[in-house]
Amino acid sequence: MNKRGSPEKGRQLVSGTKGLLKTLCFTMMSCALLVVSGCVQEPTEQASVKDYIWRLSNVLDYDYQIPPVNVAAYPRTRDLTLKVSDHSIDLLDFLAMTGCQLQITAGQRNSGLGRVMSNSQSFLYQWRFIQESGACLAYLKDEDPTLYQTLAAVVEVKKAELSRYAWLALWGGPELKQYFGVSQQWLSPQQPLALTPDTYNIVLDVIAMDANALKDVALYETAFEEALYEFQLMNTGGQWLATLAGLTQYLQLGTAMLTSETAQRLCPKGKVTPKAKILKTVFDKFYIGQVQPYLSFVHRNSETWWQQQTAMLEVFTFKGPEAFEQFVSKYLNQDRHDGLWQRYERAQRSHVVAWQSVLRQCGLMPGA
Repeated sequence: MNKRGSPEKGRQLVSGTKGLLKTLCFTMMSCALLVVSGCVQEPTEQASVKDYIWRLSNVLDYDYQIPPVNVAAYPRTRDLTLKVSDHSIDLLDFLAMTGCQLQITAGQRNSGLGRVMSNSQSFLYQWRFIQESGACLAYLKDEDPTLYQTLAAVVEVKKAELSRYAWLALWGGPELKQYFGVSQQWLSPQQPLALTPDTYNIVLDVIAMDANALKDVALYETAFEEALYEFQLMNTGGQWLATLAGLTQYLQLGTAMLTSETAQRLCPKGKVTPKAKILKTVFDKFYIGQVQPYLSFVHRNSETWWQQQTAMLEVFTFKGPEAFEQFVSKYLNQDRHDGLWQRYERAQRSHVVAWQSVLRQCGLMPGA
């Protein structure tokens, strides 16, 4: 018998340790290969829908291939520009505005950092300029009538174009580009779709503000930037579009199976066949039990989201850049016949009708 601490036992411990390390290394390499090859577990919702379609195909002997779901990317930054006037105070006029807070604000705009302002910062600058111009105009009216007229003209242009700067701050900024970024991930039922009331309200209040009755920019600027940042932290818009596009594709495929020749011959002369009973199990357990709850989640959460998006679009009375309008028409217009939402709704209705037809011919309609 080996004594405690003997060389033999030491060799066994080393051997065991090496074996464990080899096992761990092998496991880690296997996991890495799975990730690299894309063989990672899909979210439950996507997997459930795919499993449902696969089961349908097995029962109905239907061969199929699923092409990748295509959702167009949000327009590129260079395609999200709006024409605004280059109307500003020249250097001599700027130097003559001594005594106006506006001189400091304009000076910050012309600094190195000011020349590379983000879209949101540029909008807030225009807002602040208009707000501070009131006191400056009152001061200049008697002190320098000529400069007063010059500044008044500049302010009128900025007021007229403030909504264009607001559009650029929201729809033309990096935050919405991230929010609507292309995604392969579907929404989870635990994931909120609509914006939080605080975020939505502050964004809508700011972009809808009347340029002739501006509120104090200092009360809103931080909250507005934080609301935009919330967009940038999420990819909810992109996941929502991926969800609708993916569901539409799978539902259309399932409908093709249920309206196939095999399905139509499933119950000759209304006689229930073993295959029909299996299909009814697929209907009860996988369509009603797994897919339908997710479709219900999509509908329950869509109404508020559509209301928010529509309101943020309809604030602006002018058309955006062409690429943006095309994106809106295809993905953000709830009522457009060939838009994503209407195509999804048609796919869902057609799928229900297809199920009703098959189950009715077999006398298997629920309650029958």
